[in-house]
Amino acid sequence: MHENAPKPVRPTQWLAWAALQVWFTPFGIYAYWDMSRPPWNVRTNWALGSAAVLIAIPTVYGLSLVQQAFAVRHYHEGLREAYARPLSPTCEGCKVRPCSWNTRTGEWMDTCSACRGDEYFDNDHMIG
Repeated sequence: MHENAPKPVRPTQWLAWAALQVWFTPFGIYAYWDMSRPPWNVRTNWALGSAAVLIAIPTVYGLSLVQQAFAVRHYHEGLREAYARPLSPTCEGCKVRPCSWNTRTGEWMDTCSACRGDEYFDNDHMIG
């Protein structure tokens, strides 16, 4: 894989996210519920802020894992499209090899490199 390719999400990362979600979300809800009862009676931004942070930590981490999974999928789909070869016609000379592709004109040639020979004037733009 290329060094700049996105790394796939490991199963341990999904397990860590699930553990964070199971722990922090109910704890955040309980913290808000507990702070808004006596003796605290905190119905201000402190209770809501602390509960929101406890709920947001695993949520943001889970969204980043989903984004990474989509990035890996998009990368591999791009590779398949980049390396997919179009169906090339067969050479009119030998009827066996595929024709050459002219990168300058963006068209298929009628012959392959073996039938065309080395003296062909446009060989610098040929693939195959």
